[in-house]
Amino acid sequence: MIGSLVVHALGIGGGVAVAWILPRWLPGSAGLGAWLAGGGVVLLVGLVHEVLSRRWQAEELTVKLDAARLDLAKARREIDDLHADFERLRSTVSDGTTRNDNLLSEMRLMRNLLARLDPAKRAANAAAAPVPRDAPRRAEHPALRQERVLEITREALANNRVDLYLQPIVELPSRRVRYYEAFSRLRDENNVLVLPEQYLPVAVAAGLITTIDNLLLFRCVQMIKRAQRDRVAVGFFCNVSADSLADKEFFDQFLEYMESHRELARTLIFEFAQADLQRPAVRDALVPLRKLGFTFALDRMTNLAIDFAPLAALGFKTVKAEADRLLGELGRGAGPHLPEVVAGIARAGMTLIADKVEQEAAAERLARNGITVAQGYLFGEPKASGDGR
Repeated sequence: MIGSLVVHALGIGGGVAVAWILPRWLPGSAGLGAWLAGGGVVLLVGLVHEVLSRRWQAEELTVKLDAARLDLAKARREIDDLHADFERLRSTVSDGTTRNDNLLSEMRLMRNLLARLDPAKRAANAAAAPVPRDAPRRAEHPALRQERVLEITREALANNRVDLYLQPIVELPSRRVRYYEAFSRLRDENNVLVLPEQYLPVAVAAGLITTIDNLLLFRCVQMIKRAQRDRVAVGFFCNVSADSLADKEFFDQFLEYMESHRELARTLIFEFAQADLQRPAVRDALVPLRKLGFTFALDRMTNLAIDFAPLAALGFKTVKAEADRLLGELGRGAGPHLPEVVAGIARAGMTLIADKVEQEAAAERLARNGITVAQGYLFGEPKASGDGR
């Protein structure tokens, strides 16, 4: 404002000076012409001032606009940072909630497991001292009396001598490992192994099978979590007995535990014997597990001349049968031939796994008949998982 007044004053002063000086420098110039010349100077100075003022204002507005743009960009960055912080916080809260839910379900499962182990511990021989975990495992037991097997089973549960074993299931003919099957093995006080065919019937009769299933499931889940962290791209079969599924207390907690570990559905496959499917409790248990995304394997097939489509609808993806049965019985008499069975299983979207393969010749014959997955001592015997206990 003051600058404009000064410029105008200078313009007027310059015009008056021109109008006063011009007649004296040029005696022939008229007085009116001199004053007009002075007025022209005033107007010219005013015009120059106006042009310069507008230019200065435009430059000032440009500077302010650039500053506003910088402020806006900074504000946008701050908003983006706040949004990213919010998303990280929400993710952290969500992950924390998920972890808390998982921990709670694991705590409930372990509490139930301890409650089941308590009677076994009280029934165990108090004088039996635990064997160091790094002690060498010896060969399996020979034939044992049922009373001795029951005693070993109770002692093994009481003294943490139940191990997780894994056996590879391979693709044919490449023999690349595609799955592992999880087994439980018991050890006596001298670290001699007791096999499932020895202790399972006794454990079922004594009501201890659910406790063993609890242990196997919990350790299997922990092992699969480690495998996923290490990006091991294989599946794992885990057996669950029909007696455990019929135990409502076990199944309710088992289902809750699986619901909190739904991410394992891509890797964990529950295995059931064909005979167990005759029990309503087993078929009923498949429905909620299937809704959680889990799939199943049918083991110990005694009848392969069936329609596999209903099994596929229940969530079964694999079928297991002994190699000797596949290569020996099928194709004899009026029953279906092996290629027909393989084709029928494939049409249902399932895979046939040949079990108990022990000879190279058997593996070659299976591959020639279209069986692409096999399991047995030929490809690897069950070995301790090294689960860190």
